[in-house]
Amino acid sequence: MYEYFITDLFSAGFNGTYANKDNSRKFILSTFINTHTTIHTGLFGNFHLLNLSKNKPKMFDVYVGANVGHEVLFLETSFLGLAFKTSITQFNLSFYVGARALFVEKFGAFAEAGYGGFLSSFNNTYGNFGLYYKIN
Repeated sequence: MYEYFITDLFSAGFNGTYANKDNSRKFILSTFINTHTTIHTGLFGNFHLLNLSKNKPKMFDVYVGANVGHEVLFLETSFLGLAFKTSITQFNLSFYVGARALFVEKFGAFAEAGYGGFLSSFNNTYGNFGLYYKIN
């Protein structure tokens, strides 16, 4: 993820995610293989709520945002010698709220809730979290 602050209130950037879920199970006669792999790339914009305050905290941030992206889903299923592979591509629009806390001036963690994908039939993401490093 890359984020650029346009003003104190607005930021924009791009992101990418990779997710893989394996639902494979072993049975007596055969192994049932069922894997889902999703690749997402997108553009996002955030509105930083605490920057509206005159006494805004420097080490904490709360924001709301929107993400417009492109997703590709790869499906693979096989059982008893029968195999099925396909890929689906689609655009996605999602909304979220997030918070970021810096441990030191340029390094911290973030958590976001929302997403879901209004234009997506296969994005079941409801949250996101990770580490944050401020470049500039």
